Amino acid sequence: MFFKSLIPAFALGASAELIVGLGSSYAAGPGLAQPIGEILRQKLSDHDGQEWSFTNHAVSGSILTDITANQSPELEGSNPRIAYIVSGGNDLSYVTCLGNPNNSACQNSISEDEWKQRYKDVLDSVIRHTAGDPALTIFCVTYIRALGADTVCPSDDCPMEPDEKEQNDNLYNRLVDYTVRAIDEWKATEDNGQHDVRMIPMRQNSAEHYIGTAEPWINGAQIPVGAGGIAWHPNNAGANAVAEFLFQSFTN
Repeated sequence: MFFKSLIPAFALGASAELIVGLGSSYAAGPGLAQPIGEILRQKLSDHDGQEWSFTNHAVSGSILTDITANQSPELEGSNPRIAYIVSGGNDLSYVTCLGNPNNSACQNSISEDEWKQRYKDVLDSVIRHTAGDPALTIFCVTYIRALGADTVCPSDDCPMEPDEKEQNDNLYNRLVDYTVRAIDEWKATEDNGQHDVRMIPMRQNSAEHYIGTAEPWINGAQIPVGAGGIAWHPNNAGANAVAEFLFQSFTN
């Protein structure tokens, strides 16, 4: 893992250090007061007194192959210092199934091998379009937990039956497990271990913040304007939490 000192680059008068966001709606941040990367930018600027910038390449509704084909090529020549990825849920129709567990997509998802290959392709693409810059840290952020033991279904926050809740919680765990295994397998391949790729484990970090708890990190029935009517997107508290975990990992 590369050691990073913030001071030398700025001492030489370098331009603003760049943060980039990649992924789907969980990264794009519809309905949020500020997206994750903007909150992180402010935290880092306050921390070191230097200039940071943020560009969000994430697109709501996108899947992993969209990052490889469209989002990561936009990084060419931009030299980001931090790239965070929040994606993969749409490849398994995660939010679709939360909204409508009977949707046919919930019974016809891609295989684990196919999903993991897509995720590995994303990492390869980010590395390729940043020329393997050793100063880059890539953060793979797993999804914030939506459902838990205190989530009552059916309710305003959870308009599904108990058996559908269990089905969706199983889908969530599968999504996170696939992510963990994809990252581990990618790191173990060839020279990939030389790159600074870190996971932000939001399954564990959000264990007490799902819908039905005192401080949920997912909208539930409290859907803000601009969130597209989606109950299952992160709320402002969730975005702040992810940004804080990113900040803590990067600075420590």
